[in-house]
Amino acid sequence: MVKEAERKKYLGNFEKIYKNLNPSQRNAVDTIEGPVLVIAGPGTGKTQVLTARIANILLKTDVPSTSVLALTFTDSGVKAMRERLISLIGPEAYYVNIYTFHAFCSDVIKDNPDKFVTREELEPLTALERIQIFREILDEEDFEIIKPYGSRYFYIRALIKNIQDLKREGVGSDELENALKKFKKSGTAVKEEEFGERDIKKNEELIKVYKVYQEKIAKKSRYDFEDMINLVVKAFSSDEMILRRYQERFQYILLDEFQDTNTPQNKVVTLLASFWGQAANVFAVGDDEQSIYRFQGASLENILYFKKLYPQTEVITLKDNYRSSQSILNTAYNLIGHNEVRLSNYIKGVERQLVSVNDSKGESVKIGHFSSGVTESFFVASKIKELIEKGVPPSSIAVIYRNNSDAAAFSDMISRLGIPYELTG
Repeated sequence: MVKEAERKKYLGNFEKIYKNLNPSQRNAVDTIEGPVLVIAGPGTGKTQVLTARIANILLKTDVPSTSVLALTFTDSGVKAMRERLISLIGPEAYYVNIYTFHAFCSDVIKDNPDKFVTREELEPLTALERIQIFREILDEEDFEIIKPYGSRYFYIRALIKNIQDLKREGVGSDELENALKKFKKSGTAVKEEEFGERDIKKNEELIKVYKVYQEKIAKKSRYDFEDMINLVVKAFSSDEMILRRYQERFQYILLDEFQDTNTPQNKVVTLLASFWGQAANVFAVGDDEQSIYRFQGASLENILYFKKLYPQTEVITLKDNYRSSQSILNTAYNLIGHNEVRLSNYIKGVERQLVSVNDSKGESVKIGHFSSGVTESFFVASKIKELIEKGVPPSSIAVIYRNNSDAAAFSDMISRLGIPYELTG
């Protein structure tokens, strides 16, 4: 481990950062024991809070850095957290376990091959292998609906997506089959156009594909992206020895972007923290209004479940925004206020209106309506040129588009007007 002298050298960095934290951020950093839920809106410094809290844990307790586990969603998130932590505690940051959920579960699988399969060469499934396996299934099996005549692979992407969605919700083929049997047995009166015999047949065929798919990847010693989480949930739920090993190892668990966790990911954390019951040192940072992974099973229920699981949870709301003008914050608040399901409706004291620390009102948000994509891209390009001519640096201007396919129209028009640009996916 890092020597005490090395640690003290970086203590000044932490104290400097800590001094600049606002009261809510300090509260989150200082509350290092027990369950904590931080509601952090955009631009409120959540990464700063997460890393400062890790540094605070290591400075105030005797816990080794290897006993801290931080989970987030993207590799860029892991990198940002690691770099920020290095600036606070130096080389010791490399010993802190910072993972994406999938990378953590993948490591658990690789480090315990005897607990998951009988063969040691278990490897993640590639996207190409997945498509090849689904093609094999459609080639080898007979289906009435999902294998249309003349275009046997027509539903291949839909099948892949459906099975991905089921796995992300923690639903296995047997569970789906039992649910369908119960539905058929109940004789539930459903209108033919809503869910008729054809829909039942389609789901039966989906179940068959699901089962054959699982058999094929098992024979190939493969597991897919979604299985990484579910395999670990199953192992932690059924094997007390492996669960205890990881529970002893991780004494502090921190979760970034908690609003984007799905049910299996939430289950991994719940199992890891279960040894300490309601007093578990679990720190979750999230904002239901920023969830971008609902298509992957993320939902508000996971945040509410956290509060239910740990009734004594300290709930802290970060309201000071360091990124945007107040006009943008007000516009966003008024827009998202139309959401019927919001965290503030369920947890008392959660105030969502963000306040700009910069005290900058800024220009009001303008909305444009255009008759075609060409007129829209011309307007945007012309506006950019106008701003540059007024002295605004090109690097301070961004065009955000919904689909990657929209990029061509904007980049072409911007190029035609002689404006330098950088295209990022």
